[in-house]
Amino acid sequence: MTVKSEGFGPIEDAEQVVREYFLLKNEKNVDKLSSLLVTNDSLSSIEEQLKYLDKTSLIYIKEETNESILNAYLKHNELINQQNLKVYKVNYEISYNDSSPIRYKNGMYESWFFVVRKNNNSKWLIDINDIH
Repeated sequence: MTVKSEGFGPIEDAEQVVREYFLLKNEKNVDKLSSLLVTNDSLSSIEEQLKYLDKTSLIYIKEETNESILNAYLKHNELINQQNLKVYKVNYEISYNDSSPIRYKNGMYESWFFVVRKNNNSKWLIDINDIH
């Protein structure tokens, strides 16, 4: 899933884009979330999850500087250079309501957020892997 930062005005810090994603998810406002999506491919699954979401709490965001992780992403995304890539390990907690299907489980999760931009003048985009 990929999202872009356009929600609350200019966001120049890649980490702030990740924080904005969690704020918007807690609002459960599909319109605002959809305005962050580069494509709407994942919108239906996000909408489904939001029906049952009580709250998601961001525990920590840590920038990852391990060259092997950065290079693995760059290898499959040749249009992005290393200066326009930030990788964050994000730990968060999710609570779902009692009527949620079994596939949605309360708990702590950890995901990689690959935050990219085309150049220094473009907006940061989030390419989320293993997101809950």
